[in-house]
Amino acid sequence: MVESLASTSFIGHRPLYAGAVVKEGYSKRRSVSIVGFRKEKCLGGRIAMSPPLLRLGGDRSKTSAIHALAMELAHETYSFKDDRIPQKWNYPGEKGADQTGVDRRPGVWPPENKADMPSLHNPLLRQERMGSGWLVAIFEWEGVLIEDNPDLEKQAWLALSEEEGKSSPPAFVLRRIEGMKNEQAISEVLCWSRDPAQMRRMAARKEDIYQALQGGIYRLRAGSREFVNVLMHYKIPMALVSTRPRKTLEAAVGNISIQEYFNVMIAAEDVQRGKPDPEMFVYAAQLLKFIPERCIVFGNSNQTVEAAHDARMKCVAVASKHPVYELAAADLVVRRLDELSVVDLKNLAAVESAEFGAEPELELEEEEDPSPSTRTTFDDGFCFVAVPGAAMALISQTGSSYCIRTEVFSRAGNVEASKLKDNCVGFSSFSCNSARKTQILHMDNAGVGLKRCGSVVVAASPPTEDAVIATEPLMKEDLVAYLASGCKPKEAWRIGTEHEKFGFELKTLRPMKYEQISELLNGIAERFDWEKVMEGDYIIGLKQGKQSISLEPGGQFELSGAPLETLHQTCAEVNSHLYQVKAVTEEMGIGFLGIGFQPKWGLKDIPMMPKGRYQIMKNYMPKVGTLGLDMMFRTCTVQVNLDFSSEADMIRKFRAGLALQPIATALFANSPFTEGKPNGFLSMRSQIWTDTDNNRTGMLPFVFDDSFGFEQYVDYALDVPMYFVYRNKKYIDCTGMTFRDFLKGKLRCIPGDLPTLNDWENHLTTIFPEVRLKRYLEMRGADGGPWRRLCALPAFWVGILYDEVSLQNVLDITADWTPEERQMLRNKVPITGLKTPFRDGLLKHVAQDVVKLAKDGLERRGYKESGFLNEVAEVVRTGVTPAERLLELYNGKWEQQIDPVFEELLY
Repeated sequence: MVESLASTSFIGHRPLYAGAVVKEGYSKRRSVSIVGFRKEKCLGGRIAMSPPLLRLGGDRSKTSAIHALAMELAHETYSFKDDRIPQKWNYPGEKGADQTGVDRRPGVWPPENKADMPSLHNPLLRQERMGSGWLVAIFEWEGVLIEDNPDLEKQAWLALSEEEGKSSPPAFVLRRIEGMKNEQAISEVLCWSRDPAQMRRMAARKEDIYQALQGGIYRLRAGSREFVNVLMHYKIPMALVSTRPRKTLEAAVGNISIQEYFNVMIAAEDVQRGKPDPEMFVYAAQLLKFIPERCIVFGNSNQTVEAAHDARMKCVAVASKHPVYELAAADLVVRRLDELSVVDLKNLAAVESAEFGAEPELELEEEEDPSPSTRTTFDDGFCFVAVPGAAMALISQTGSSYCIRTEVFSRAGNVEASKLKDNCVGFSSFSCNSARKTQILHMDNAGVGLKRCGSVVVAASPPTEDAVIATEPLMKEDLVAYLASGCKPKEAWRIGTEHEKFGFELKTLRPMKYEQISELLNGIAERFDWEKVMEGDYIIGLKQGKQSISLEPGGQFELSGAPLETLHQTCAEVNSHLYQVKAVTEEMGIGFLGIGFQPKWGLKDIPMMPKGRYQIMKNYMPKVGTLGLDMMFRTCTVQVNLDFSSEADMIRKFRAGLALQPIATALFANSPFTEGKPNGFLSMRSQIWTDTDNNRTGMLPFVFDDSFGFEQYVDYALDVPMYFVYRNKKYIDCTGMTFRDFLKGKLRCIPGDLPTLNDWENHLTTIFPEVRLKRYLEMRGADGGPWRRLCALPAFWVGILYDEVSLQNVLDITADWTPEERQMLRNKVPITGLKTPFRDGLLKHVAQDVVKLAKDGLERRGYKESGFLNEVAEVVRTGVTPAERLLELYNGKWEQQIDPVFEELLY
């Protein structure tokens, strides 16, 4: 019994990367972020509520019955092999059966799934079923179980093209046909022939060439035999799938003596199409008589991941051909199969029981309350509010410090999460007005609501005007508390990366039109399960978990990443995004360029995206600066968002970030061209910000004042002119007016209307200093660049700001820098980069010390992240910025032509 439970890892290794997927209904998949909870709070895979706050209603006996049904697996534990397709490869034809021996007569196929109609009543057998008997493993062949040389496949296709007198397929076409059947590739991608006889002839010849190159030598990958032995020990059925001909596959399997492991073998003759079509995997599940949700596919490419997920199966990716970060879309990524334990497979197969019928909704039974919407109590210095669908918060005032304790829950169908955390935030001055008794009415469960002594703190995604309605006007202290609510303990600090890129037509190099961007967004949404974000009839973005894709005014395509713990996860997220984008755009003839400023086209050539706020900004920008429209339509950036633990920690990081921002600008300078010619700057993007709108940009010298804190930043933001207010799904032009006037109900655009915290959050996004404060800090000084540098920027800032030793060293280095010196660096670095004179030397020398501090900080974090700094390490070693390398190419190899930059910096 203990063995069947498979409760321990047989090798002790853990997967390198784990994604999280939940089911919506029967087949839709969406990514979710994983939040840690105390173990005692987790009951049966769901998160329990705190007893004093609420009780769970509903019929618990029904819930238990459903979970019992989920344990009834597809086959009897000890006799499953007798129920499966006979283990022989030449399936004989029988009456009513096809060439695989499967009876496909109406009413017989597909077979009954015994997990759907459980008949077991033996509790010991049910206990065994809770072990490993409820899942099946489907293995690909090359690169998963055996060693594989992917170059041989490419060489075979190139040799065949030469024999047939066809053009040699380019590299991107060869990548596209990976995993396809030969006939499928010949007819659908290479378009060499559609004659079935010719297709079969060429497919057979290509296979002969491959086998000649391969030499008939097969070698198991390290750890493969050990892993399949363990699966055999735990009686987990296995299938082998491949697009190789059956004769070749059988010979290979026999050559290394592993034929006894597999209950089913699927070869090229058994299916019409190869990957990314899921036909092979679905057919294997049918032959094994398992539902797809109980199947785990083992492959080594993103085509496998896509096919498995399309079949509603989980996928383990083996990083044999591609690096780990390129396979982040898989549910697990490993380098060797023996890094996995049976527990890992059980966890993957432990899907929700949607196939057994919907689980009864767990109802929230609230304590008796005179108000159905909220309950507010006051007890000396404490305030407590319960907001359905949002948060329960207990805040105590002790001296000059506020301790915020929140219990977060959701009521949207089922109880989804309960999170208890304590944040202690220091304030320089606050008053707690316990006489103010404000009700907060949540309309759409869109945010997290906190109530601090009669005031509101709400997290909601802008623009959303009706998530929260406050019956009392906001006060300045509410805005300060909103910023302070971002304080987190160090163990909860995360890394968020945002990057923008220019889309262009590969044939003409012209910027993408909105119609093309709309097609791209729809393609990503449909293929990779993103939720569409609409403005009226226009698709303007996508959301998936805590990631989002949005459009800048000129169609710049932006990924706003989820808050992640390590740089490895951040880089995997970036590469997963780029893979998804390329999977769609390759079919559209679209490419993406990683650069800080549009190198070829003028403002008149850039289309404007159909977002209401951008029209308001376009009309306002020329009134306050000469380069505002260039900022909107022709710049791209990469930025990193980082957390702080307290007001004091925020101040230290804010100051370090502002002081070092010119160094980051120099290290990542990558925008030396305008309309096909050198523009005289290394970072034209950075220069543009100096004449965009000085009321909302710059180095913020007041951050270095002794009095600086959350309150002082609020004072600054209150006087930054507004752009808009979002009401009734429309943007209202409020340019030139201030949020301070809004607090008093004195906006001319909506007289008498009062702001919500959503309005405040929207307003904060329209302020553009070099470092921006929201409920986290944004480092905003770097140009957009190619994928190699997208992971380097977060590495630079994490190594400095998330390591106490490095942060203190930076503060010591910059402590005596004057406001004039900081501004001088800000003004000159866009022109001279690391060669900017500074004190007794060059900025390059300071940058070398700072990059060393960042590297040391990353090494102290213990995640082996310092390799991400290699890109900037080379820049500081030579003192040559990326922009200067582009200028060298322009004046040399490119012969002063700008078009080659689109190939040089193509994602």
